Amino acid sequence: MYAKAENKWLVAASVTTGAVMAAVDTSILNIATPHLRGVFSATTAEISWISTGYLLAVVIGMPLTGWLCSQFDRKNVCLGGLAVFIFASILCGFATELGLLVAARILQGLGAGVLLPVEQVILRQAFPPKEHGLAMGLYGVTVMIGPTIAPLLGGLIIDNYHWSLIFFVNVPVGLAGVFMVHRFVQNKPAQGDPVVSIKPDWIGILLLAMALFFLLWLLERGERLDWFETQSNVWLLVVSISSFTLFCAHELITKKPAVDLRILNNRAFSSAVFMSFVLGFVVSATLFVLPIYMQDVLGFSATHAGEALVPRALVMMIAFPLIGRLYNHVSTKLLMAIGLALGFFSAILMSKFTKVTGIHDIILPQILQGVAVSCILTPLSTVALLHVAADRLAAAAGLNAFSRQLGSSIGIAICSSLISHFELVVRGALIHHINWANPVLRDRFTGVIRYFYTKSINDYTTAMHQGFSQLNSNVTKQVVVISYQKTFEWLAVAFIVMFICLFFMKTKRHEYI
Repeated sequence: MYAKAENKWLVAASVTTGAVMAAVDTSILNIATPHLRGVFSATTAEISWISTGYLLAVVIGMPLTGWLCSQFDRKNVCLGGLAVFIFASILCGFATELGLLVAARILQGLGAGVLLPVEQVILRQAFPPKEHGLAMGLYGVTVMIGPTIAPLLGGLIIDNYHWSLIFFVNVPVGLAGVFMVHRFVQNKPAQGDPVVSIKPDWIGILLLAMALFFLLWLLERGERLDWFETQSNVWLLVVSISSFTLFCAHELITKKPAVDLRILNNRAFSSAVFMSFVLGFVVSATLFVLPIYMQDVLGFSATHAGEALVPRALVMMIAFPLIGRLYNHVSTKLLMAIGLALGFFSAILMSKFTKVTGIHDIILPQILQGVAVSCILTPLSTVALLHVAADRLAAAAGLNAFSRQLGSSIGIAICSSLISHFELVVRGALIHHINWANPVLRDRFTGVIRYFYTKSINDYTTAMHQGFSQLNSNVTKQVVVISYQKTFEWLAVAFIVMFICLFFMKTKRHEYI
């Protein structure tokens, strides 16, 4: 065992420190994104690389954990992951260009990708088998502390201090984690816990990284460069599809794949994995888009935007253990259907946001979606493994977690691209309807000109310029509002897709893949 029985709670506190740090960092970034966009003079699609690059690195880092644990002790792998995360956080804080910040975030993601799997392994080793459920529940609730405090903490930092503090705050927390892991986690590996992959599948990891990188790059620049009217975008798509095709082919024939796609030959498991992907897509996209909407459209300060997100995390922190208790007493499909219905309703409510929406109007959808995610994720994580043979559980669990992280990365990239797309389409539609033959428009614009004419001391030219500037400002605000509304509508569609997948899921164990 890694730790003596009497030290299991200290081991739990030690390994969850890294998970809390990673969760805090991600949630703080969501609040800070609008501010960082201004700092680096970036578009929404460009600034999304700060989040997507991190999540992409997490996806790539996770398959490396098994090999690292075979070369080094799991305790040392955990310490190494913490050290990389801390070092990358310092680099993020000192970044002076967007490219440098994205590069540092990718390094940070690699550290988190290694940390998350190995922390759970150490935690399971510290507790006896009969207490594994307790240990994982403790881990889940503890990790939720991060999203609970991070939005408000991020808002306070952005409004009162330099933005770099959102990264430097990781340093003392990470160092505390390093000290606790070094002090309380033992070196000797536990018996009967074989490493999943001794030799990493470098070819598979490289092909996956290429496929995702070029896809995200295409999504970031597509709208800006007329999509496939630009030859370079066509090549990005070709390379991404080719890399992904080769990745799938390689993973199906290699003996020890980075991602065991052969487990997907069961319809029940594959539908659960797809739901995990879509759930990661919706949750991360919502948490990325909403703070930007609150600060750019509604004029919220970063602190107020953070306050609006706190109830969501608090509800999830309470709901996760309650749903866990209900799981054995309520139909799994019913529980998930309730969650999907609540999630759909929350997205519809968000699609009704306007430029005069208040903070209380925002809190209700967040609470509903927090309950929805709890109702979906808790049973989904269990149902996904019901039809998996014991010797393939580790690979199946890894694939399920991998799909959720992949959905998160692609969700942020697609939603930022959707916002840019809708802004162009909606602006064209609104301008088309600005017709001077319309008597209502003509009368109102004449009134605006008269108002500015009076303010500018009877200077008609200045009044005209100010009037057209005001008209353009009003159109732009309406364009942005409608673009976000349409984006939230598409997130509602994602819940419908998950509801369809629910019909293909089997919730009783009677078959192995």
